[in-house]
Amino acid sequence: MKRENIIEKLLIILSFILLLLVIVYTPAINKYRNNGKLIINEVMPNNKYTIKDTYSLYSDYIEIYNGYDYDINLEGYYLSDDNFNTKKWTFPNVTIKSHDYLLVFATGKESTENELHANFKLSKKGEVITLSDKNAKSLSKIYYLETLPDTSYGYNGNKYVYYYKGTPNELNKGLTNNDPIEEEKSKERIYINEYITNNLNIVKSKDGNYYPMIEIYNGSVFTFRLSISFLYLSYKVIFSLSLRIKLVCISPSYIVFLFEVYTIKYSFDFIIILGN
Repeated sequence: MKRENIIEKLLIILSFILLLLVIVYTPAINKYRNNGKLIINEVMPNNKYTIKDTYSLYSDYIEIYNGYDYDINLEGYYLSDDNFNTKKWTFPNVTIKSHDYLLVFATGKESTENELHANFKLSKKGEVITLSDKNAKSLSKIYYLETLPDTSYGYNGNKYVYYYKGTPNELNKGLTNNDPIEEEKSKERIYINEYITNNLNIVKSKDGNYYPMIEIYNGSVFTFRLSISFLYLSYKVIFSLSLRIKLVCISPSYIVFLFEVYTIKYSFDFIIILGN
């Protein structure tokens, strides 16, 4: 075989590989590519407390939005997290209404009885997600990066951004960031807002008595579960006590602890005040 023919074939092979790499990694550069109004509207790859599935688990989800003025039957359409296999999961006989949302939980269970569960899971580190039609034509392709739990990557009507709070089954809204949301950027502000050591007639407990109180305020942009396993409150440096509770603190909101104190034995009573 002539040297020129070998070089020519090598150039063809190299050109093909280069073209393949461009196709595969284009979403990573552009972050998304939509062809039409049926799109991947939001993904949450690390769902801790945002929404539960029918198994009562906080499962990661992919949200589809139909921006057309007509309903679309998605039977035979595909979802995938694999660039080389865009037919990884097939939609069953399900219709997404005009200007409506449809959730697919990425649990690997492939259940379609009560809700949609894809046969793959989302990577918390980031990956490509593709929505394709019956002919395997890409309709919506996004690439998300690692972001904080309960934050999401979604479409704001113009481009994809990172949301500080996920909004499953509804319009994406709230604070956003162009880059993945990181710990130092979130600046969760939780602090003791007020305390009363001599609560005579201000805040009444559910048993009708007035106890000393501590009010904790959540000034962050997040709604999260307080798991206070090792919170020590000192009272006149005589003793310390540990509260072992789990509460949901909605942002912005207050939680008021009312407690009755004894030198030898302790009894606790608390109420929760949630408000804007």
